[in-house]
Amino acid sequence: MTSICQVCNLLANPGTRHCKLCNKCVGGYDHHCRWMNTCIGDANYGLFMAFVAAALLYITVML
Repeated sequence: MTSICQVCNLLANPGTRHCKLCNKCVGGYDHHCRWMNTCIGDANYGLFMAFVAAALLYITVML
């Protein structure tokens, strides 16, 4: 069942939330990442986890 976003007046699937910073609806919205300057949701969750893993690896190597 779909609903209508109250902010952008578009059809949205369940689990979709509107990001105030990006001003768009994001499926499976988790949070807005300031370092990547994008919303983290279903479409890019794997990419975000790869970014976090690479950052941890970089810190480990530098220490």
